[in-house]
Amino acid sequence: MSLDAFFAHPGPNKKKKHERKKGAKAIANKAIDSSNDELGPEDEAVHGPASANNEELSEQRDKLIVNCVTANIEKMLDSKLANIIKPVSEFSGKLDSLIQRMGTAEQRISDLEDTSAATAPRVKALEGELQKALDRLENFENQSRRQNLRIVGLNEGSEGRTPVEFFEKWIPDRTGPPTRLSGKEGPRAVLVRLHDYTNKQKILQAETHLNDEEHKKYRREWVGQIFFSSHSTNKRGVVILLHKNLPFTVTASFKDTEGRFVLVKGILHGEVIVLGNVYGPNIQDEAFYASLLRHLADMDCPNIIIGGDFNCALSPKMDRLPPHANASKNAKAVLNINREFDLVDIWRHYNPLSKQYTFHSQPHLSASRIDYIFVSRCLLGLVEHTDIGLIALSDHAPVVMAVHPPRPSERSFSWRMNATLLMDEKFVKYLTDQTDLFLEINDKNGADPRIVWDTYKAYMRGMIISYTSRRKKERAAKQLEIENKVKLLEETYYKTRSEATLIELKSTRTALNNLITRKAERDILFTKQKFFELANKPNRLLARLARNAPIKSYISAVQDENQQRQTNNRQINESFKILFYCLFLKLGMDWPLNHLCFPQISKDQFDRLESPISILEIDKAISTLQSGKCPGEDGFPVEFFKVMKGKINKLLLRVFDKSLEESVLPESMYGANITLIVKKNRNPELCSSYRPISLLNVDNKILSKILALRLENVVNTIVDADQTGFICGRNSYHNTRRLLHIIHHLNTNKTLGAVVSMDAEKAFDRIEWEYMFEVMKRFGFGCGFLRWVRLLYKAPTASVLTNGLLSAPFKVKRGTAQGSPLSPTLFALAIEPLALAIRQNPDIQGVTIGTKQHKILLYADDILLTLTKPSQSLIALTTCLREFSLISGYKVNFDKSEIMILDNDIKIEPPYIQPFRWAPSGFDYLGIRIVPQLNRLYSENITPLVKKVQEMLTRWKNLPVSFLGRINLIKMTVLPKILYPTSMLFVNLSANDIANMNKALSDFIWNGRKPKVKLAGLQLPREQGGWGLPNIEYYVLSLQARIISAWVNGGSDSPWLDIESFICKPLSPVNLLGKSLKEIPRTAKDNPLITHVLISIIYQIKTFTNIYRSGTLCIRRTTHWKSQTTHTYWTVFFIRCKQQKHFISKFYSEILSLNLSKLSCLRTSWCTLLKCVIDDDVWDEILRLPSRISICNRYKELQYKILHHIYISPQIYSKYRTGTSPNCPKCKSCIGTRFHCLWECKKSPNILEGSMFKC
Repeated sequence: MSLDAFFAHPGPNKKKKHERKKGAKAIANKAIDSSNDELGPEDEAVHGPASANNEELSEQRDKLIVNCVTANIEKMLDSKLANIIKPVSEFSGKLDSLIQRMGTAEQRISDLEDTSAATAPRVKALEGELQKALDRLENFENQSRRQNLRIVGLNEGSEGRTPVEFFEKWIPDRTGPPTRLSGKEGPRAVLVRLHDYTNKQKILQAETHLNDEEHKKYRREWVGQIFFSSHSTNKRGVVILLHKNLPFTVTASFKDTEGRFVLVKGILHGEVIVLGNVYGPNIQDEAFYASLLRHLADMDCPNIIIGGDFNCALSPKMDRLPPHANASKNAKAVLNINREFDLVDIWRHYNPLSKQYTFHSQPHLSASRIDYIFVSRCLLGLVEHTDIGLIALSDHAPVVMAVHPPRPSERSFSWRMNATLLMDEKFVKYLTDQTDLFLEINDKNGADPRIVWDTYKAYMRGMIISYTSRRKKERAAKQLEIENKVKLLEETYYKTRSEATLIELKSTRTALNNLITRKAERDILFTKQKFFELANKPNRLLARLARNAPIKSYISAVQDENQQRQTNNRQINESFKILFYCLFLKLGMDWPLNHLCFPQISKDQFDRLESPISILEIDKAISTLQSGKCPGEDGFPVEFFKVMKGKINKLLLRVFDKSLEESVLPESMYGANITLIVKKNRNPELCSSYRPISLLNVDNKILSKILALRLENVVNTIVDADQTGFICGRNSYHNTRRLLHIIHHLNTNKTLGAVVSMDAEKAFDRIEWEYMFEVMKRFGFGCGFLRWVRLLYKAPTASVLTNGLLSAPFKVKRGTAQGSPLSPTLFALAIEPLALAIRQNPDIQGVTIGTKQHKILLYADDILLTLTKPSQSLIALTTCLREFSLISGYKVNFDKSEIMILDNDIKIEPPYIQPFRWAPSGFDYLGIRIVPQLNRLYSENITPLVKKVQEMLTRWKNLPVSFLGRINLIKMTVLPKILYPTSMLFVNLSANDIANMNKALSDFIWNGRKPKVKLAGLQLPREQGGWGLPNIEYYVLSLQARIISAWVNGGSDSPWLDIESFICKPLSPVNLLGKSLKEIPRTAKDNPLITHVLISIIYQIKTFTNIYRSGTLCIRRTTHWKSQTTHTYWTVFFIRCKQQKHFISKFYSEILSLNLSKLSCLRTSWCTLLKCVIDDDVWDEILRLPSRISICNRYKELQYKILHHIYISPQIYSKYRTGTSPNCPKCKSCIGTRFHCLWECKKSPNILEGSMFKC
């Protein structure tokens, strides 16, 4: 027990403490009693009686107690001190011994230092003598060898066991000029840019020093196919680039593993040909040429074009400067290949006595022609010319050959304005000035505005061509002047070998290199600026990068109307022209519509449609047209009209008014170019496999857009809710939800039914105009609006564009142009009489649910029919279709129209389904697989989708895309692929599928590495420190909420809502939300479409306490809930979002905000790191900062990674990688902690200086 404890210890209990006190008193009393017994009578007499001495006795007792306690304390202290003194004495002795030994060691070290200082000069002298002895020994060894080659500066034995490969690399590095930079630096981009200045229709062949991944970066917009062979970076490689418009079909290819040659066999302009690129060895290697000969023989083709750097001069006297006497073994091997395959050196064939060189060696002051193009002798007649270019940028001169194909592809050349010029303020001012000048001179009283408009476009086209040509010539003039000077100096030097000429030639070449490099640098800088702004953002650039293969636009062959295969470009174009000419011919048939009852537009709608066009409408139409679209035949894009609308709007208004007055538009407004897009999974050699898209002039689109905007608020009142395509407020999911309800109803009631999917043949292109105008009259459209529509269809013409060839224009006499903003609305009006005829035909029996019969579902030209009594209904249906086809031009393609019978007892094809195709297992509708049993919908649609998403993300894993680029790629491509089928079917994804997709997303984002930030953190909004990664589960929940919104707001134009209202009787659908399962009607409980929504509400939305209160959804369930004066937040939200767009994203944001995390752990770690307190406002600003720091995603990503501690400090990295220094990589003196690297290091910029951190 310590001394403090002795005085402070209270004892185990009060009883023991009392006993100790009692014992001390007993001892004292005993001592006093003994002293009293010793007192005699005299003492008693002296001191008086005992009672008189009580006070003295008490004092004596206290003194004795104190003395007793003091004695005990001294005894205890003596015992404890004795235990301490002994080890202290031992330690003191050992310390004295150590001090003595240290003194001895210091003396010995001092003696050794003195000895070392005395021997240092002797060691240095001995080292010198040893070096001399070694040099003499090496000299004796060299003298003892025969024919030994001594290379100064190269240590003996450096070549190792592969001397040939060593010197093959070492000699060019030491003696050759530094012509290429290493790795991925600029010259390769400069060379590719140099190719862009030449005719890109030629086959470009080049020697490269790139690996496989670097070769893929050669892909440009003009490059269609790439064939390459590579060995390793900076060592060997060859590549063949083919223009995207070159009709080359590959049949075989071979590339060697050493990066020496690549051979491609294919069909070009109907002829089988072999293309090859060779990079010959610069050492004597007969085995290489033997391998090349063998593989050329395997190609078995008489037409060969092969070129490249062969690293040998075939004619040592003509192809070398200074000339040599004998040809090398490699040259003899090449000549042997030429003899075997009857190949001709094309440049020497046309220049038999000329001397021109493709390679110049500066160290040896020599030149040689070692780059060749060899052509089969049978192709000589097709060669137009050949030439050797200048040595610029590269150390080789390009060899150029132009070949005229035996059956050349014709091409048409049309002008198209470069929209990027409009970003140049000088160019825009030039356009403005020219417009003012033109209008001032030509737009006068009395002039026909239509003629003025056509003249204005022709004038501006000429001015733009003049401006761009002048600028191009100014840029090219200086380069052309230097190139001519280089050619002249080369010829002079090769004749005179003058040193002064050589010096001037070097200087001029340098000037040329600098000029080309500066031009390329400007282009590269502009490209870098685009990448700076657009890279890793959801745009076309990212979509093109993620595309698995480029879209092939070239049509190599088609079958004409006589079923003959045509490969000639003109014949291909003519085949399509005949097809569309016949398609657009007017049939001139008639059929009365009097038996149909048409709805009518209202008086207010009639007045708005009949009102004159205003400048405000023109301005709105131009603003709403989408930029970046291909222009029409006049070449003016939408961007031109958006820039110039302030100058030309008044002229356009007068053009439209004058056209209406004269009933004809300007001639240029009627022209259109028809471009073709091949349909998915169709035979590309059938003309019917292509979808025509009309490229209309923008001025035509402006008028069409004005009329379309007027019709937008009218068409939904006269076209029945059965039509959901291209009508405001209606969606494609209305049809699928309605269809699935009908299928469930038929299956539940065991009613024989059928679902017919009809495919129309060129539906938009077959509509008869007179029929369309008659239908518009029946709907109540006035003469004024019909005159505007007739004006657009007065005299249109079209030309077919295939493989760059434009056909002669032909008249179009029917059809609504796919590409016009007005076409979808006009088609919806034109197809509505068919729907009316089917609805009003009593012989066509639909499916009755409640009080309404459901017969037809339309999405533009995609038509579904739901029928009962199919044997009777199908007969009436085919009659109705035949009669409608006679008046409208609409034609059903029965070969692709399918019928699904809903009856499990039918196992064989019923005879009454003809002429439709039987589809017992289901069919595809709007991209969704429709099956007879609803319980198979998930396995038929969602399961393949999950697998496809996983495969897609795995394929993209190695894309050169940054962290944020991968997130944006998910938003742009993956999310729509998941949401579309889910939104059409309204199924709840299983937890397993969500987990699998989340794992695939995480692996893709982090490229297979361990995630540094959880998905939940990435899914936060940007302003909350996340990056908006889609939460799939929440998005699916938002899709279900769209149904709730429809339940809350109702809608008279939603047939699927009528079905669900009938199913939920006696309740309304919205009343189900607060009911328990026992209170829900049996019909609703058994319907999977409704239960999916209820499951989402009960088990998912329920977790958000702000939506659910006391287990009840915050939406009033009374029948008069809309009349309530107070509503909950979500009631108001659903009402507010009824007429607004983007409901899904808004609801997603709302539910995401309920589970937001302020990243408190991250905040705590920063407070600990910075040793400060970060308040709420500052932390919110910090979280918002990464998304606003720059327009460049790279800088945003950098800030985001710093914020989330994704970067590993050198101190931590050294713990994972043995041998890595933990010091700061900048100052290299301090430990590289995160705080040091960001704040303390003097050699790094202080990124926290001036920030919001207050420490």
